[in-house]
Amino acid sequence: VDNPRLYLVTMLNSLTLASLYFIVASGFTLVFGLMRNVNLAHGSLYLLGGYIAYAVASATGWWILAAAAGFLAAALGGVLMQVLILRHMQGQELRQTMVTIGLSIVIADILLWIFTGQVHQMEAPEWLQGPIRGIPLINAYSAYRLSLLGFGIASMPPSPTRATSRRSAGRSRTRSRSTHSRRGIGSTSTHPGPTGGP
Repeated sequence: VDNPRLYLVTMLNSLTLASLYFIVASGFTLVFGLMRNVNLAHGSLYLLGGYIAYAVASATGWWILAAAAGFLAAALGGVLMQVLILRHMQGQELRQTMVTIGLSIVIADILLWIFTGQVHQMEAPEWLQGPIRGIPLINAYSAYRLSLLGFGIASMPPSPTRATSRRSAGRSRTRSRSTHSRRGIGSTSTHPGPTGGP
């Protein structure tokens, strides 16, 4: 590498941007994995939370209160979307896709009408402003970007091997409790074995 400092800075910028994309996309994958809902309006919920957070921060000046308000607004929007719309079309992926695309367009247009098309920027708290110094090779890097990278890493799911071992351990404990309980003993004694016999 001709310029290791430039290489490391570029790599950190790429990782922080990937962390931001991962955090946004993890909401979609989590909802689809747990509830089997194809919610393509999740980006509009992030947009709603961001605008609410900006409005609260502008009115109060409290960054933590703004973050909590944005989170609650996005969560409330998701709950209303699930209760009023998505629960009536469970298992209909194509219908969910079309409906949520329409919802995302409607929500985005309403927010554009309310907040106009101007760029709104919310300042980070003081402890996230400025660089962190003393980093080898690059000397300093943005504290906000490093916190974003750390949050993305903390949000990552466990490795498949670890998750599989946990599920196997949970099934073995459940099987052990079922076998030693009265109901488990009765069901085990009447359940046919691998050859069809008791």
